Amino acid sequence: MNRRQFLTTVSALAGAGLVCFSHQTLGGHDDLRLAVIGLGGKGGQHVERLSQEPGVRVTALGEPDPKRLAAHVDKLTQKGMTPFAATDPRRVLERDDVDVVVIATPNHWHALLTVWALRAGKDVYVEKTVSRSVEEGARMVEETKRAGRIVQFGTQYRSCPGLHAAAAWLQEGPSRDCRQHEPARSLGFAP
Repeated sequence: MNRRQFLTTVSALAGAGLVCFSHQTLGGHDDLRLAVIGLGGKGGQHVERLSQEPGVRVTALGEPDPKRLAAHVDKLTQKGMTPFAATDPRRVLERDDVDVVVIATPNHWHALLTVWALRAGKDVYVEKTVSRSVEEGARMVEETKRAGRIVQFGTQYRSCPGLHAAAAWLQEGPSRDCRQHEPARSLGFAP
């Protein structure tokens, strides 16, 4: 599988429109070497799906919860992969066997980890919400330009029919019968 085929497949599997990497970007080796940081929800899905793709090696995992980290290492080991594992994402970013970092942590980590990955010479796929402020987003853009790397972010739910229906309902003017809104539960996990 070449990189273009891989990224086309990743886009379909992960629901993300990843951009195409060149051999120069990835160093010209045969396999795309991935690290995934943040292994709950989306991150766990990325590990599961991407590890099934020919020409892709998940070479490193980062996750602060040691139990969750060990579970994903075990799953990859059963598939014949032996990923480096760390509870500190900086250890993952230091590695020479990582081309692309997939960031699927809680939102408040997205901008900082993206900047750190760029400074480490990695290309990045980051889940939304990309940043918590305009300033964080501007720093990410600056670092992307400075590093000459590729950054892509996931917005797969923006095309969800349910969200389009909700937006249309809001634009029409919601009924006055709507009196309460329940916010989404917290991201992350209980200690």
